[in-house]
Parts: sequence; structure tokens; C-alpha cells
Amino acid sequence: NAKAPKDTGLISTWSNASQEKVIKNPKCWTSEDKLGVNMMEQPCQIHTDQFRAKNQMLADDFGGNIFPNNPVKTYLSMWRHRSREGKNPDFPYPEIRFCLENIRRHINRMEHRLCCGEYCHQLDDRFKNIGECFKILLEDLVNLEKGNFPYEKCMIFLPKFVHVLEWITYFTITRPEIYFYEIADYDNVFRAISGKRGESKGREERAKYRAQFNKSVTAWKDGIEAYKRAGNSCGCMACQRIALSLKNSEIILVPTYEELSFVYFTKIRPVPMFAIGLIDLPYLLADGFEYSPYEFFAHDLFHTVGQSGGGKQLSQTICETVKEFEKKKIDREILFNIWNENTQILINTIRTARNEHEAKALAILLFVVLHEPAQDLENDYNFSPALPEPKTIYSRLSDAKFMPKFLTKANEFFFGVLDPQVINALDPAKFILLDTLKRLK
Repeated sequence: NAKAPKDTGLISTWSNASQEKVIKNPKCWTSEDKLGVNMMEQPCQIHTDQFRAKNQMLADDFGGNIFPNNPVKTYLSMWRHRSREGKNPDFPYPEIRFCLENIRRHINRMEHRLCCGEYCHQLDDRFKNIGECFKILLEDLVNLEKGNFPYEKCMIFLPKFVHVLEWITYFTITRPEIYFYEIADYDNVFRAISGKRGESKGREERAKYRAQFNKSVTAWKDGIEAYKRAGNSCGCMACQRIALSLKNSEIILVPTYEELSFVYFTKIRPVPMFAIGLIDLPYLLADGFEYSPYEFFAHDLFHTVGQSGGGKQLSQTICETVKEFEKKKIDREILFNIWNENTQILINTIRTARNEHEAKALAILLFVVLHEPAQDLENDYNFSPALPEPKTIYSRLSDAKFMPKFLTKANEFFFGVLDPQVINALDPAKFILLDTLKRLK
């Protein structure tokens, strides 16, 4: 097994000689058959047994099933409970137990990888107290369970965990990749044009690092500092957005490891309750970018609350509309149920699609209109994420500028790598939705 050359902290010192050691079957670099230096050895039997027996991810029955399949009842039950508690931000939130149990298992898996798994060759003095850091995180989880999962404390815990996860990912995956592939300019943001992160055409041309990650992590000396940095005074995007969500008593967040589909986001649009993604991956492709665990978490929070001084996102559009209707003495439950009926009718167009390509095209179109903002002020094109109201959705879909911009994003992998037949089905799918919306108007 080859080991990485000593890390001097300078990209320029990563020599050609480091690429002369050919290693077969790389496990933790890219899916391509390229050279790597941090290959997985056979882990010790104790950790192998522990990993298999205790640390597989649990299905999140709440985030992945109960909530999306009955969003109105789920949200109102929790919102009313919070109201009875005087809008207490620390109301009991036992539904989060699935997510927190998966975080515990995720921590155990990280410890295994660092001890005797695929990350063990990357360890240096930075990791000498990582065990203590894991202990702090696990103690936090125990205390949250003892307190019956207080909502605000659970939400404040999440960025602490994600900070540590980001720090480990950076020093075991991101930084070695940048050095090994001699990738330049990683302080800038680059559009992902493929599923590959490091690709150079020749020795003279340095590739650019395509993934987004939290640049602050480069200065954190260890996992404990990463943990302590999270909080109201942190100033990072994730902490700011968690704080914004906690200030609004209408919002309830649902953190989950579940793989969420386009249809999932249509199902939950009728209520101000929002899924926030956690991942046990070095990077995940979303919105045309490869996001690190921290960036993906912060990205979902952005779609939920935006940022101070920014445009309207999911929570602003729905919460402001609910207040307007309540001023007219229209109860929110009535409103939520109307929106939920509309989404069910729209989702039914997906279920009755002629083939899988048309079904996916319909799902993506609804996701974009209901979930994604669109802004091009120079060309007088500005939409907030739509609510499940026929006139609003129809207006956006029928706008002459919508499809050209939408197709550009589809071809830039904004919605993942799409089958050409799905892309060809997008325009016909738009007219299917428009026809459905005419009947609802």
C-alpha cells in the first residue's frame, strides 16, 4: 500500500514522483480509474463487526415517510404544540430521534474510517484528539435524548456536527485531492461540468477544483476547534441560517439523511416545514455544483430561509401568504389543505405519465417552479418559489423566458445528469402541466 508524501502545506511541493506509484482499485478518490494514495486496507475485525452490526443507517420513518405523506396534519400538530408552549423554541421534538440516531452511527463510521479504514493513512498530528471530539458529540446526543429532544438545542447541535464532519472531509479527502492532482485555485467557486472533481489535460495545465467546501475549515487546527466555532457568533452560512429559522416560530426544520426525490419537495410545499439534508459522502452534486457535507447542509438552509437582506425563499413566500390570508379571517388549516389538494392533483400527472422519461420531466418541472427562485433583473425575469396555486404556477411556466433558462440549467447538470430522453420530454411535459393547471384555475 502506498502512502501519501509528507504534507508540507504547500501545493507546489507535490512532486511528479508522487504519481509514479501506481495503485489499483482506488476506493476514496473518484469513480474513475485514476491514481490515488489513500487506499483502504483490510480493517481490523472488531471494527468490521461493529460497523456491520451497529452502524448501518436507519430508515427515517418520520422525515422520509410520515411527514411527506401527510404534511398538513404533521405540521399543524407540531405547530400547535409549539404554540401551546408559548411559541417555545425548545418544544419537545422526539420525531428527530431517527436523524440523531443516524448521526450517532455516522460518528461511529467516521471513527472507524480514521482508526483502521480508508482514512487511516491520512492521519497526522491534527487528528490526535479526534477521539475527544467524537466523545463531545456523542455526549451532546445523549443530553438531547435525555431532554426529550428540545427543538432549538437540536437545531443548534446540527452545525456543530456538520463543522466537524467538514473538517474531517477536508483533511482526509479534499486537501489530499488538491495536492495529489495538482489542482489550482480552490479558493474560487467553479461550475461542475461533470461528475469528476480533478481532471487535468496535461502536465502543463493544472485542473481547477470543482467542489464547493467551507474555506474557513482550512484554518481550524483540530476537530474540537471546528466544533467550538459553530454558534451564533460563528458568522458562517449554516449558523446564520439556523439562527434565522429559529427566529421564525412558523418554521419547523426536518433534518434527514433520506435521499429526497423531486416529488418529495412538491409533496411538502403546502406547509412551512422544510427538509434539510445531511450526507455521509465527501461530495454530492446539487444545483450544478458538487457540495461538501457542510455546503450541502447550508444550501438546503438557503432554500429554506435565504439570508439576511436576500430575496424571498421557501419560508418567506409561504409565511407571508399565510399572514395575509389570516388577516382576511381565513384559517391556515383551510389554506394548507387547499394547497395540499393542488399538489396531489399535480403529482397525479406524474403517476399517470406515459413513460418514465415523461414522469421525471414532470417531476423536475414542478420541483423548479415550487422550489427554485429565478432572478434575472436585467431581463425583467424575477420569480420567488411558487406556492401550490394554479395561477402562480401557470404564470411562471407560461413565461416566454422560462423554458430557455430552464433547459440551460438542465444541460449544465443543475438537476443531475439527465438522460437525453428526459431532456427531450421537458417541453411536452410543460404543456401537460399547463393543461392540468387550466382545469384547476
